[in-house]
Amino acid sequence: MDLNANAFLNELVDRGISLASSTNAKEIGYLAMIYELLNGRGALENVYKERSDKESWLADEAQTLYDDLSSQIVLGDDYPTGKNVSEIMTYEEIKPKTPFKWVRFRTYPQAGWFFANENKLTLGVAPSSWTDGSYRAYQIKYDPEYLRTTFTNKGYADKNAMIGCEIWRSYSSTDGGMIMSWFRVKNNSDSSIIWPIHMYFCSYPSWGEYASAAIQHDADLYEDKTPLALWDYTTDIGDGNANFNVYVSPKREVDGKVFDTSSVIFISPSGPPYSSDASRHSQLGFYNNCLDLPEGLEYIDDYDTVESFKYPSGQY
Repeated sequence: MDLNANAFLNELVDRGISLASSTNAKEIGYLAMIYELLNGRGALENVYKERSDKESWLADEAQTLYDDLSSQIVLGDDYPTGKNVSEIMTYEEIKPKTPFKWVRFRTYPQAGWFFANENKLTLGVAPSSWTDGSYRAYQIKYDPEYLRTTFTNKGYADKNAMIGCEIWRSYSSTDGGMIMSWFRVKNNSDSSIIWPIHMYFCSYPSWGEYASAAIQHDADLYEDKTPLALWDYTTDIGDGNANFNVYVSPKREVDGKVFDTSSVIFISPSGPPYSSDASRHSQLGFYNNCLDLPEGLEYIDDYDTVESFKYPSGQY
C-alpha cells in the first residue's frame, strides 16, 4: 500500500485545512495515517467515535502504522501553512463525507448467462432477470451478506458523484450493462425525513431493463419485511434525469434491538441501442448537491460490519 502524503495534504487544502510551516515529516506521517484510518477502516472509525481518549488512542494507532510504513510515505518539499497540527486532529474535519459502495456488471456474453445465471453474486437476482426480466431495486435481497458480495467497490464523494458510465457495441437484446450504488443512511430524529434525489440514469423497459430505487430499514430487514420501492422509470431513455424522494425512517426497537440505519439502493441499466452503430450505453450519477444530506440524516460507514440476521456465519 503506497501512502502519498502529498495527496493527503491536497485533501486538507480542499477542505480548507492547513498545516503550520514548522510541521515535520513525521507529524505529517501521523496525520496521513490518521487519514487512512478514518477513510479506509470503518471498524476502527466506529471504535474511535466511542472512546473518550480519542486523540491519544488514535495517535497510538497512527504511531504504530507510521513505524511500519514510514518508508512508504512520499513527502514533497512544499505543503500548506497556517494552522497548528493539533488543531486538525479531529474526527469531524478529516472523516469521509459521503461513503458508498458501487458495482458495474454485464449479464450475457453471447455464450450463455454470466455466473451460470445463478443469483448469489448479483443481489439475489439472476443476471437474466436484470436485463430480460424487468427486475427492480425493491426485489433484491437486502441482507448484508448479499450486498457485500455484489458491491465490491467503495467510493467517497462530496455533494455530487459520478458513479459510472460506459458505452459498447450491442450484439443482442439479451445483454445489458448494470450500474448500482448502495448507501447506508442513519436517521437521528424521531420522525421520517425526506432525502430529495437528483439522478442521471438510463432505462429500457422495452427490453426488460428498469432504472429504479428502493430502501430497507434495518428493522424491516430483521422482521423480514418487503423493501420500500421508491421510484422506477417506465419509458425508454438513454439520457434520463429524474427527481424523486427517499423516505428515511427513524430508529425503531424490535425484540430489544435498536435499529436506526437504512440501506438505499439506486440502479441504472442501459439505454436503447443507437440504430446507426448498434451501440448502447449506461450511466449513473447524482447532481444538484443531492448527496448533501438534510439535517437529521448522516451517512454510516458500516458496510463491512453491519449484521446479517439470516446468515451470521457469512454463508448463504
